[in-house]
Amino acid sequence: MRMTSSAYALRSPAHLQAPDGHRGQDHRSRADHRPLLAPWQVSIAKRFMLDHLAETLHVAELARLCRLSSTYFVRAFANTVGIAPYAWFLGRRVAKAQFLLTNSAMSLAQVALECGFSDQAHFTNTFGKATGTTPARWRKTPPRPPDDWTQSP
Repeated sequence: MRMTSSAYALRSPAHLQAPDGHRGQDHRSRADHRPLLAPWQVSIAKRFMLDHLAETLHVAELARLCRLSSTYFVRAFANTVGIAPYAWFLGRRVAKAQFLLTNSAMSLAQVALECGFSDQAHFTNTFGKATGTTPARWRKTPPRPPDDWTQSP
């Protein structure tokens, strides 16, 4: 008796079939693989960056802490968090600068150095790209609550 391929698929053990009914290996290509970080890796990477905002960021150090290669870490961080590690890091620097500009009398140059920028010009350029205004204007303008500032019940 000759078995058809559909009869064979019906008789093959369930553990050999994928949920979509196909047998064997996953047919996705390697290009479809999107690496992700585990929650502990995200936590370690973010904590390290926050603790070292005023220092130069070395992706190799972050990758080592997460037990990954640098290339894999950058891809996995971006896939998990939604932005590249350096972009996240710059965002935290700008957020710290916003806080200092609002809550201290430090000069712009002092704020720049405190937040890890090499000089005031670099600080002003990065801050402007992130916020749409200069640090001096930010300081003069009272802070506004974010659009989603209301709390849900």
